[in-house]
Amino acid sequence: MPKVAAFNYDAASLDAILASIEADSARGEFRDYASAEQAYMAAESVVTAFENSGKVDKDKAALLKTKLDALNDTLKDENNYAMPRFTVAMKGLRSAAP
Repeated sequence: MPKVAAFNYDAASLDAILASIEADSARGEFRDYASAEQAYMAAESVVTAFENSGKVDKDKAALLKTKLDALNDTLKDENNYAMPRFTVAMKGLRSAAP
C-alpha cells in the first residue's frame, strides 16, 4: 500500500490503466456477466479516483462518465449480457481517456 500511495501518477496513467482493462476485454477475459461487472466497477473506481484527485478536468470527467454510462448499459440485464457489446463500450471508454 505505501508504494501505491507514493506513486506519482498523472492523467496519462489513466490511459494506461484503461488500456490494460480494454486489452483484457479484447482478449475475451470478460466472457461472463460477473467478470464484466467487476471490470466495470474497476474502471469506474479508477475514473472516480482520477477525478477526485484533480488529475482530469471537469470536461474530461464528464466525457468519461458518459462513456462509463454506456459501459454500464451493457450490464443492465444479466440475462442478455453480450461480451462483444461490452468490449465495444470498453473501447469507447478508453478512447475518452487523456
